[in-house]
Amino acid sequence: MKMLISLFVVLVLSACSYDLPENSRVDWVLGSDKMNYTYSFTGEKNREYNLTLSSNSLCPNTSVQIKVLDGQQIVLDTVITGPNIDKGIKFKTSGGNKVNVESSLISVPNQGECVWLGQVSCTLLF
Repeated sequence: MKMLISLFVVLVLSACSYDLPENSRVDWVLGSDKMNYTYSFTGEKNREYNLTLSSNSLCPNTSVQIKVLDGQQIVLDTVITGPNIDKGIKFKTSGGNKVNVESSLISVPNQGECVWLGQVSCTLLF
């Protein structure tokens, strides 16, 4: 009986997937306490992913850099300037590779100084 239960547990666990189900989301906020954030997952073939960025308070001397790597291949590398950001970015992956969505706040030269850096909300939709 124990052997049968153990076999059942092994079969159930081996059938489980650790990838995020469709219509999932991951949220993070970039700001003075978190200047960089990377989210990693295993990409699916030809699946479209949506990354949204929003902010109404980012310091004018700061921009957001987004880089998406599908394995070693750069799928997206863009810089978005503020202070008001409302941007949606779509990208696809080739499938089976580790995908890194790298986000970081970068300084823009000659734009003055700010007392408060501000924040950018990021959401990755699957």
